[in-house]
Amino acid sequence: MIRITDDICLGENEVELRFIHAPGPGGQKVNKVATAV
Repeated sequence: MIRITDDICLGENEVELRFIHAPGPGGQKVNKVATAV
């Protein structure tokens, strides 16, 4: 369980992490690695 507050918890199966290419300027690596979540 992921505790948000004392009264609110999320199960780990309710959370999805997706990594994408970061939008906007960022130098050489911004278009090469997926660092935005």
